[in-house]
Amino acid sequence: MPTVSFAGAALTIEVGLADPKLSYRIEFAAVVGYQVLDERDLPPFTEATAKVEKSILFEVLSGGWTDAVKAQSPIMGAGFYPRLREWFVMTDGWCVSVLSEAEPSVVERLP
Repeated sequence: MPTVSFAGAALTIEVGLADPKLSYRIEFAAVVGYQVLDERDLPPFTEATAKVEKSILFEVLSGGWTDAVKAQSPIMGAGFYPRLREWFVMTDGWCVSVLSEAEPSVVERLP
């Protein structure tokens, strides 16, 4: 299960994978929103990413949470966040969707 820390507009996700030798820290700045869901709640994403080995971070280009939020929010739909991008972090059992105006940084760490 990932560890998620949010302070101000900064989000840090710590991920340990099935291989106990690897863990990752993913840091986002300029976060607009995030959601953490059980992987069973996101079958379209998890099925699409299941074929990509050793990847935990994906950029969602269409059909994701951003599209749903823009359809529901006049502010988001009007382009209030012009650089908004959506990122999807897939872990063993949990997934994190992140809306951010900045590209994340990823640090691979050994325990």
